[in-house]
Amino acid sequence: MRIPLSLALLCGVMGLWPAYAQEEIVHIVIGESYRDQNKKTHYGMTAEEVINAIYSGAGIKYQITYMPDERAIQSVLTGQFDALDLRISKLGEDHSQVLVKVDVPLEEFGVYAFSVGEQSYLSLNELKDKNVVSMFGSRYVENIKHYHHLKLVYRDEQAALMLMAGRVDVWLAPMQSYYAIKDKFPVIKVVSPPLTKDYLYHYLHISNSYLLDALEASASEFKEGFARKPDG
Repeated sequence: MRIPLSLALLCGVMGLWPAYAQEEIVHIVIGESYRDQNKKTHYGMTAEEVINAIYSGAGIKYQITYMPDERAIQSVLTGQFDALDLRISKLGEDHSQVLVKVDVPLEEFGVYAFSVGEQSYLSLNELKDKNVVSMFGSRYVENIKHYHHLKLVYRDEQAALMLMAGRVDVWLAPMQSYYAIKDKFPVIKVVSPPLTKDYLYHYLHISNSYLLDALEASASEFKEGFARKPDG
């Protein structure tokens, strides 16, 4: 059977595209705060494992590098890296000319107050006169950066040790950070409802926008597959 030339050319182009996609490597940067293997998403997986699943599902080759949280953000904003771990929606709003989000929320994100004391808190405003520790490079710190008694650290365990030593009154962090240290520091307790809430998304430098469709399809399938599990 003779195949029309136009169809043959189309098939040729479609055949070349996967080969091109497979040769390309997307350079992903993940903030150091995600490195802790005890810090799991609600899927029971680390952020790196979630990203692995999504890129593998999309058939996209990738390479992961870790660096400090704020530096990780800047490395994607400047185009040094192609993609950024999982971050709140406000990051994309603040840098919409440079970043595009894979528009599938991958994690719910709430910031809580933790302490060894008895006092509880209902709002961020109640913390303004307290000695507060939080994570350097985290975007939720923007809400409290004007606090006079704010200290910033690079690791969750540093914050926990400062609480235990009485150097700060309150640690402000997402629940994932608390889960990573609670067995080692059982006297540290949750002392607030969620003080801020958002969702986490994977981000691309705008020059890699052509990967959005494949990554969004893979992320959606990943979430649906997890939801279908009996214990999901």
